[in-house]
Amino acid sequence: MTERIILISLLTLIIHSAETLSYAVRMAEIRSGKLAIALSLTGMIVLISRTSNIAQGTMTGKVVDFAKKHLEFNLVGNFRIILSAASLGTLLAIALFPTFVALSGRMVAHLEKAGSVPKLIQNALRVDVIQHSFYHFRLPKWEMVQRLRTGGLPKRLMIINCFVTAIYTVGVLAALYATFLPGQYSIGASQASGLINGVATIG
Repeated sequence: MTERIILISLLTLIIHSAETLSYAVRMAEIRSGKLAIALSLTGMIVLISRTSNIAQGTMTGKVVDFAKKHLEFNLVGNFRIILSAASLGTLLAIALFPTFVALSGRMVAHLEKAGSVPKLIQNALRVDVIQHSFYHFRLPKWEMVQRLRTGGLPKRLMIINCFVTAIYTVGVLAALYATFLPGQYSIGASQASGLINGVATIG
């Protein structure tokens, strides 16, 4: 079961890293002015995130089934580990944000040349392209935070975004944990995760 928790935590890290880094692609598409092409990249990242989310929900459901049969299993503690992986994924994405903005600009240009996402992936896996990508490495700077404070994003928008992200983060786990608790509506609670994530996505 430890291996399963580690795998779920890894998928959670990927989900939240991809969700956060999708904002870097949006910034690159604004800078490049090639919105239609850049939207394909955004869709690809979101697809990875959603696929990982489905896999996470299925595997976490098996953890809940295991916890029902083994009451000594610390389900809450393991869920906290998974949520910690979500926070780590977001922090990792923040650290990689300047690098990913620079890489996204290059990816938009390469996608326009390649003509399709599969050809873009094929070209991106070349050794020379991977080696050249390290030249785009950028460390986050304190100026990024200062821009938010002075003439940056509205505080209300940031607070709403934090609230929506929090709902999206705990949505699947909260619904699955509700099935673990004694009650007659456990099956209905298990289906609430889709509704919770849908509302969070719209928000």
